Order: sequence, then structure tokens, then C-alpha cells
Amino acid sequence: ITRKKSAPITATVIKASAGLAERLDIIQVASAAEGVQKLKAAGYQIYLATIKGKSALEVTYKHPLCIVIGNEAVGISKDILSSGEPIRIPQKTPDVSYNASVAAGIFLFLVGIAQR
Repeated sequence: ITRKKSAPITATVIKASAGLAERLDIIQVASAAEGVQKLKAAGYQIYLATIKGKSALEVTYKHPLCIVIGNEAVGISKDILSSGEPIRIPQKTPDVSYNASVAAGIFLFLVGIAQR
């Protein structure tokens, strides 16, 4: 999590996570860009959820991996866009838009089925 613009880990957060937060290694970084760089240094492959990336169905995913989902207003920040491989949700029409949580669920599903 980032030091700025992130909710702190509180008792309410742990309760909402059904206790999973107690079983995870959670680190705090100054910014999302720093977090991505630390993940890369640790050997993670970074995939960036964008509109113009390669279809998520056509990617051969390398592990360990991290999928970066931007916010609904501006997407992924410019300082992170050059840090990984852009991927997109395949769609029949380009006018469909998903909020960040729905897009994350779709990407996680697509990564999961790609491993079969």
C-alpha cells in the first residue's frame, strides 16, 4: 500500500478482509510507481490493464506476476505506463467500459484460465 492516498490497515479493514489481511505480507511504499519497481526487482512480471494493449487472451503469462489496474478517471499513471506489458480485455465493441473492480475481476479470471 502507498503512504499517501491509501487507507491504513485498521481493525475494520482486517474484519472486512475476513482475516485474510493477517495472513498476507503487506508492505508500505511511497508511491505506486515505487511499489511496481520493487516488484520488478523481486522478479515479478508486470502487466498493465490498458485500452490499447495486447488481448489478455493472447498473452503467455510469466509468474510471479502483478496486474496493475488504473482508476476509472485517468487509468494508469504515466510514471507506471512504461513499467510493464500493456494488456486489454477483449471486447466485441470498443465502447464498453468497466469500473476498476470489474476489470480486475475479468483480468484475474483470464489469467486463471490461461494457466489451464
